[in-house]
Amino acid sequence: MWDLISSNLNVADYTLLLNFIDETIEAYYKYHNSVFGIIESINRDYEQLNLDATEIQEKLADPENMALLKDVLTKLG
Repeated sequence: MWDLISSNLNVADYTLLLNFIDETIEAYYKYHNSVFGIIESINRDYEQLNLDATEIQEKLADPENMALLKDVLTKLG
């Protein structure tokens, strides 16, 4: 596909296209390395961890889980 595009452009348009691609890539990396990009990445990772506080509370309130936890702590001393 790139060969088709580049063969149909004159030198000036080809240069403009390459500059646009370079600027787009640079802007992409600047954003993702910025505070906003890092926060977005952390937020996305946080959502994937499924850290629902209600779900965690329910798991901790389950008597079976508490018994297991108590056994583990007892064995650890």
